[in-house]
Amino acid sequence: MEKDPDLLRRANSRRKERAAADPEYAARVREYEEKALERKRQKRKTDREWAELERQRGRKRYSSQREQILERRRLRRQLDPDYRRHRQQQERESYARHRDKRLKSRKETWAALPGEERARRVEMKRNADRINRRRYLMELRRDPKRYREYLAREREWERNRNLRRLFASLDKLKERDNE
Repeated sequence: MEKDPDLLRRANSRRKERAAADPEYAARVREYEEKALERKRQKRKTDREWAELERQRGRKRYSSQREQILERRRLRRQLDPDYRRHRQQQERESYARHRDKRLKSRKETWAALPGEERARRVEMKRNADRINRRRYLMELRRDPKRYREYLAREREWERNRNLRRLFASLDKLKERDNE
């Protein structure tokens, strides 16, 4: 008998469709999956040998189909705009959920770094920014219209910056005159 590689995928899709239509069934499926995961966790904790065999089996299974899996994933990510929007939404939601924790962790990590490591990281960031900026400008120069728009935005930004500086210096002069 020949193996059907899509058998599990079809069965899972049918299960998902039925769960979407029937909340009671969905609850039962979710409960079963949670129990199965818990059983696996407990077995992994108690039986180290079984856990290692399970890992090896997973690696072997993945390595035999790795190229096909990666190719399907790459195509889906490249070609499917719905998938791309879905992933972007998921990433936004995930970041929003964990934003405070991430920011706190980054601050703690940065505070714990020695001075020379901080300086090294700042320099690496500057170099990366410089390279990315150069790459961006090269890409812009290939399209004359976009490059002209970019130059116009740059001139506008510089003009606004000079105006802000002028007004700031005028405010300082006024304060000095008032004193």
